[in-house]
Amino acid sequence: MNTINNKAIIGLITVFMIFSAVIFYSYLTDDSNGKFMDQLSMHQKIEEQDIDSIRMSKVVLINSTFKHIDINLNDDQIQRIIRTFNSSSPLATSWKDSSSPSIVSGIAIRLKNRSEVRIQYDKENIYVTRGEVDYLIVSNQLKQIFEEELMNKENKNI
Repeated sequence: MNTINNKAIIGLITVFMIFSAVIFYSYLTDDSNGKFMDQLSMHQKIEEQDIDSIRMSKVVLINSTFKHIDINLNDDQIQRIIRTFNSSSPLATSWKDSSSPSIVSGIAIRLKNRSEVRIQYDKENIYVTRGEVDYLIVSNQLKQIFEEELMNKENKNI
């Protein structure tokens, strides 16, 4: 009788150790928390293969009327915008209450899934709208892109 109890105890200990090892291994290799937190993050990277089109425009005053003027972007400029946007840290973002009424330039990135990411600039802040998510992003590189386009093309389209 003693050997049956000993075998049962050894069997239970073995099952417990295997179960513990599996749980411990899955805990060490599980990155679903990281993926989950990435999905919750306001700032999401944009994959190039998901982009359908990118348009940039600015607001100019023509004969006392504000007009939206399209800015033609070449491939290098588009790559720079995407690279700069994607390199922005989620730590450089904050929630926003509302958008600025004085937007001077914007970039609309239409994705193949028919959603859109809007990046707007008011000469002070950069606002990002992605679906129902609106936030501010602090990025000197994005500001520089907007300022360069406003300065380089300011008199060419009027």
